[in-house]
Amino acid sequence: MMKVIGQILINPSIDHYSKSKTLAEMAAWDFVKEENNPFELAVINPALVIGPSLSGDIGESNKAIELVVTGKMPVGVPLQFGYVDVRDVAAAHILAMQNPNSNGKRFALSEKDLWYKDVAKILRANGFDKAPKYSVPAWITPLLAVFSKELRFSLPYVGRVRSVRDATNAKDILGWKPRPAEESIVEIAEQIRELGLIK
Repeated sequence: MMKVIGQILINPSIDHYSKSKTLAEMAAWDFVKEENNPFELAVINPALVIGPSLSGDIGESNKAIELVVTGKMPVGVPLQFGYVDVRDVAAAHILAMQNPNSNGKRFALSEKDLWYKDVAKILRANGFDKAPKYSVPAWITPLLAVFSKELRFSLPYVGRVRSVRDATNAKDILGWKPRPAEESIVEIAEQIRELGLIK
């Protein structure tokens, strides 16, 4: 186990956020095993969680949509994420707690994988004209990042496929039925507009 943890910690291709999530989950599984199953454990692993906020704070994950809808991300950079609605993540937690067959299982949650250029197309088709029209290849992104802190933040993810490819467990075991990612993207974009964040 320590060898695996060491490999995760020193791997430069794994960002700190992913390392922390992976190590925390490993610790939870180890605890349950070493303590002779003191309680049931199921793990929910959502992709990029988006969707309307209950407050005036849109949250960190929705900033991925804010960058596109406000034009702060001036061009479509080659970034891909799996998307899942926050309400569907909440529903999956409840379904897992109610279903005894969830014990000891992992549930990846994603409705769809989308590149930023696809997100921009969805937004433009729904009247959000500040979403970028054009995309750039991965090699040019570091040059543009000199002029944009948002692009600088995104550099570690450029060209990488960051997706949850299989939500079969959640659908088959829990009966999880996510809403379309396009619907969630448009809803959070509308909330961003209502909050006056599109200048």
